[in-house]
Amino acid sequence: MADHPTSSSDPVQTSSSETQTPQRPSSSSRGKKGGYFLSDSAFSKSLAMLPLAGYALLSFTVLDFVYLLFPPRLTDPVWQFEVMTNLVERVWAPLLGFVFIFYNRQERIERSQMRQLRFLSWLALLFALFYFGLLPLGIGNTWRIYQLNEGQYNSQIAQQAQQFQTLRDRLEDADTIDDLNVIAAFLNRPLAFDESIPQLKQQLAEQIDGTEQNAIVQLQTQWENQKTNLFKNFIKLNLGAVLSGAWLIIIWRWTRWTRKNKQ
Repeated sequence: MADHPTSSSDPVQTSSSETQTPQRPSSSSRGKKGGYFLSDSAFSKSLAMLPLAGYALLSFTVLDFVYLLFPPRLTDPVWQFEVMTNLVERVWAPLLGFVFIFYNRQERIERSQMRQLRFLSWLALLFALFYFGLLPLGIGNTWRIYQLNEGQYNSQIAQQAQQFQTLRDRLEDADTIDDLNVIAAFLNRPLAFDESIPQLKQQLAEQIDGTEQNAIVQLQTQWENQKTNLFKNFIKLNLGAVLSGAWLIIIWRWTRWTRKNKQ
């Protein structure tokens, strides 16, 4: 009898070829359904853009720090408050920068790169301490700005009272229509010339009282708005500083793997 080849070898070979792990192509190629497979080179270059963007964000952060802090005006609480507010509002840049840099899909990292990542991990801690340090400065500057605004408010109230008292004194000494016209022009109120001087003086006295009350109410409203805005900015600044420092501390703790091996 002639030996016939067994058909079992073909299925085994086919199964063996089908179970092989698909390798990433050396160059971008098109799949059967119209999709594309990225090569190792294209995939690695795509991932390399993340740390590149991270370093760019950290560079912009340093530029922002230099731009905001120089020239320093350490005796101006308003300047300090505005600088701290800007730093808190721009904390997203270093946060994203650190995340992009530390995101790594490689199993092996060179020693020089590990030293660089270790330095950036400690830099995240330094940034965290800096933002935590904004907390006492924010409290102190808020109190100084409050006192400054309160002093301006009291000065404006006293100045208004002095001006209207001067008007009352001039009204009391006024004897002619021309004198009354000067006072009426200051109050921006026309005079009724068909009335006697005593009646006109009584009208101007009432107008002075009303104008003074309106001016005081306006100053009080402005002062209340200043206090409200200052309190809102105080909460935003200090809460933002605490949250910024906390997130940077988390980045520092989660990158402890860069500090374990110091070879």
